[in-house]
Formats: sequence, C-alpha cells, structure tokens
Amino acid sequence: MTRQEAIRQACSILSLAYHSVGNYDTPSDGFCDSCPAGRLGGEWHYQNAGGALDYVRAAVVAALKRDGHAIDGGFDAEGREKAKAIDGK
Repeated sequence: MTRQEAIRQACSILSLAYHSVGNYDTPSDGFCDSCPAGRLGGEWHYQNAGGALDYVRAAVVAALKRDGHAIDGGFDAEGREKAKAIDGK
C-alpha cells in the first residue's frame, strides 16, 4: 500500500464512523485527496471537531482490551499519545 492509499483508507474509516453515527451537528471534514476539503490543501475552511477520531480511538482501545492486549506505554488509558502531543493537548 502506498502512502496515499493508506491516507485514503484512514480517511475512509473515519468517514464510516462519522456517517454511521449520523451526528451531523459537528464537522468532520475528510483529509485525503478524494475529499473536497482534502483537495483544497492547507487549513482553508477545514473543519473537524474530532468526534469520529474519538469514536474510532475508543473502538480500538475497546478491541485491544477485549482481545487481551495491554495499551502500549506510550499511550494513556484512552489511547492518546503520551510521549508527544499530536493535537496540542
């Protein structure tokens, strides 16, 4: 899989969560080259409240726990990276 294919797949997974939950009160613009916001480039008019990301993160954490895996030490119990802040928090 190429870098661009991986980006498209990640964007598609977030789109799956966003559209399946159906809460359109918060924005969740895509970021791959197949999405209108992704094709614009930069941050111009890009809006994403992070709800789909949080949903997917929680699902991954739940699946890891269900399957008997410990959360990697670089992440907190909610699956957020500890070593470096990727979203300024």
